[in-house]
Amino acid sequence: DNLDYQTNLAVFHSHVIARLLENDVLRDTLSCEDLAVTLESNHVVQAVASGEVRGQSEPDAGGATKTIACATLTAYCWPATNQLKDLVAETNVRLVGFSPGTKGVTNQLTAAMVTAHFSAATNKLQTAMAEHEVVLDQWKDTQSAHVTGDKVNYTASNDRARVTGAPYARTQSYIITGSDFLILQPKKNRFQALGHYTITPLK
Repeated sequence: DNLDYQTNLAVFHSHVIARLLENDVLRDTLSCEDLAVTLESNHVVQAVASGEVRGQSEPDAGGATKTIACATLTAYCWPATNQLKDLVAETNVRLVGFSPGTKGVTNQLTAAMVTAHFSAATNKLQTAMAEHEVVLDQWKDTQSAHVTGDKVNYTASNDRARVTGAPYARTQSYIITGSDFLILQPKKNRFQALGHYTITPLK
């Protein structure tokens, strides 16, 4: 509803809606209460969204979508290309990825903070870290998995998430406790425990 503009800073206030276009095609939509955009040579280098932040991607070719909700979202961009460099989500962070169809899967992550780093060459996710009271849930067909820990480090190249800080895992069949850490592979719906862990059958 309101705009304050300085030489290298534009601040939007009250019920802000921002849309990201790529080759004139809508890619992402963001809503928030306030949005501060820092510019260098007419290129966005940083954008800070705060207050009831909500973001959603447009469906990809397979119909998959991603959503984010948090109190504050900070994006850093590569000035030369305006592509995403780093993303930091803070306070009551919730990320949800949904893929439709018979092999559809829903992944949800909640945490106090999530930091993601993107490739300068491909603009694809390289690594991500979730911290403090991290909860991972996955639902696929009739299967589900629930994992908690204090920190999760994810590497996209091998689809591996390392869960540390009192890791805990539960499926329909068993509970795993006491491990040194857990390794998850979300795309393959697999995980393994390492260390002196305990498996408790549920069936």
